[in-house]
Amino acid sequence: MTTLDVNIIISLYRRLLLREPDTEGLKSLSDTCQSKDCFDKLITTFLESQEFSSKIHSFTRKYGGNNLRFTNDHSQYGEFMKILQIFMNMGAKHKIVVDVGANGKERSNSYDLLRHFGWFGVLIEANPALYQSIDNDFSGLNYRLIKTAVSDISGQGRLALGVNSDISSLSASNTANWGLVLDEIDVQVRRLHEILDELNIPYNFDLLSLDIEGFDVRVLNDLICNSNYRPEVIIIEATSEDGDLGATGLLPLVCDIYKLVSSTTANLILSRRLG
Repeated sequence: MTTLDVNIIISLYRRLLLREPDTEGLKSLSDTCQSKDCFDKLITTFLESQEFSSKIHSFTRKYGGNNLRFTNDHSQYGEFMKILQIFMNMGAKHKIVVDVGANGKERSNSYDLLRHFGWFGVLIEANPALYQSIDNDFSGLNYRLIKTAVSDISGQGRLALGVNSDISSLSASNTANWGLVLDEIDVQVRRLHEILDELNIPYNFDLLSLDIEGFDVRVLNDLICNSNYRPEVIIIEATSEDGDLGATGLLPLVCDIYKLVSSTTANLILSRRLG
């Protein structure tokens, strides 16, 4: 690869994935891009990657502006429009969203509810590097930022930080699925119902969003099976090709209480069954 070719790969990282390249990824792409038609294949590799899919809304807003949709939707895969439709039909009782793995405004399932509809948000984030940006993004809105990791146990844990600030997990292998693990830091770990108890959140609060890199199912199982909390709608980072919630690892009690009402590229949207 020539210096020019390497610079093209770096530009693709910056323009399509909206980040600097990691050393391993840059070397891998540089080593494989030797043929005459390699650049067509290279661009296709970027466009068809899971990471680009996860950033498609950020990419569209960056290069197409904020007025491409009916609302200023900041959710990861368009979940906000589905949430809006559900709550327009059923009505929100408390206007409370609990966002576990809050990250910030981009790809947020809570920001638009707070910004445009006056909801209250419990924003839970483990990565200290994101605290200031979350406070900046949500400035003037009605929220509480809880600085902790969440799992099905309480105590201390190690948070593995990835090449992107929004990729971190209590499991280093989960972080590594998205690239290099850059660092590990000690963090407090708490169970979700303990946090909600302290904040006096109603048992039937309106929306729970879980995006915690591999611990989503464990946390939801713990919340439903070991507490009285029954959020009306849940967004969980999981997939189910045939609609079988049990196949995701959700326990029978969760599947009895909730039904699958919609899905996006990486998330399932569950609604509490009547009765």
